[in-house]
Amino acid sequence: MTSSTNTEGTNGGEYCELARELGSEPLRMVIDEDGEKGTTLNLLVPAILAGGGRAGQYRLLRSMAELSNDGLALEKWEKKALRAAHKATLRAAEHDGQVPVLEDLLRQLGRMHPDFDEYSTKARERIHQAGRGVTS
Repeated sequence: MTSSTNTEGTNGGEYCELARELGSEPLRMVIDEDGEKGTTLNLLVPAILAGGGRAGQYRLLRSMAELSNDGLALEKWEKKALRAAHKATLRAAEHDGQVPVLEDLLRQLGRMHPDFDEYSTKARERIHQAGRGVTS
């Protein structure tokens, strides 16, 4: 099995051939500008969490945030804010017996979580602004 580049007009990445051999089209991540086509994928579902753990799920969330930010990597403070919001989202969903959705995560960004209790006032403001920046 060979790998091909994942650019427009090609067959996709390294797992595409395997998916096709198994009778399925590979999953493609596409930002749908018009909102009229495509499939919604909840990156916070328990199946994804079970597959890659909290760290794997966080990496997916970070990748999606970076893709929606024109491919620019999140800054150090934005990563901290996203990680804390992710942790708080999972904790709240477990407490409420609910499956979390992206909207739940977005509400947690920019909030002051226990992870930041020891931060200085200046650092807490910076983490707040960084969390708000992930959502814009």
